[in-house]
Amino acid sequence: NLLVGSNNAGKTNLCHAMWFLSWTSRVSLIDAARNCTAEPWSLANVYLDKPTIDFSLRCTLKSNDIAYKFDYELSLTAPRAAQGHSQSIPLAVQREVLRVTGGAFDETVLIDNDAGQVKLLDERVFLGEQYGPDKYVATTAPTDYTMLSRLYDLEANQRANLFKRYLGLWLYFNLNADMLRNTTAQPLDVVLRPDGRNLASVLFNLNSSDQRLLRKIVDAAKTVEPKLDVINFLSPDPEHVYMFFDDEKGKRFSATNISDGRSEERRVGKECRSRWSPYH
Repeated sequence: NLLVGSNNAGKTNLCHAMWFLSWTSRVSLIDAARNCTAEPWSLANVYLDKPTIDFSLRCTLKSNDIAYKFDYELSLTAPRAAQGHSQSIPLAVQREVLRVTGGAFDETVLIDNDAGQVKLLDERVFLGEQYGPDKYVATTAPTDYTMLSRLYDLEANQRANLFKRYLGLWLYFNLNADMLRNTTAQPLDVVLRPDGRNLASVLFNLNSSDQRLLRKIVDAAKTVEPKLDVINFLSPDPEHVYMFFDDEKGKRFSATNISDGRSEERRVGKECRSRWSPYH
């Protein structure tokens, strides 16, 4: 999904919100904040006079040919006194609710987290697959984590974990032309960072593990640059990898010296401004 809009319309805020929410399904709230922004205190909206950060998410996921509709609500306390004055902000779960509809479930609450006091549905008991005295398990959870991030029982919480996996797979990219040229290498680096700083490392490892997939990436890139034939690598030491682009005649171009497309982007932008009014 490509997000396009005018300056100061909220594109970055939306992306940061989605990126942060995805991280909360895996790590603590403060680590999620640090992973998505260098200034965790800026997650709080300074224009809203309220002490909470609120998220609401609705999605439909399929499992065993059954479509499940999930509704997730998360409310975090974010003291206004910390805004702009500290790199750390004491985020805490105030309210967290996950509901599901589909199959035998009808607006069924899977997770109910009230400031660390949790009711967790045992889906096996709910479906009659296993006997238990109560469908809901009462427990406590630290408020600096979402309960979603602490789900580990794949059998008792199948649908809740389905939603957790989906949320955890969200990725956000704001690629930086200079970062894309970075030569730093990491062993088994397979997930591209949001700014693209580990592109060479990811493609180098992919070249070693799945050359067919790398070929597909090259074929996709050729729709933009038809002269590209192969991507080659040089790894002089374990901590660095250099990426080169070869054409069909074997002529080689380094990632350092090729164009990043910004001049073309400016030219296209100028044409668009001359042909269209801002209202288009």
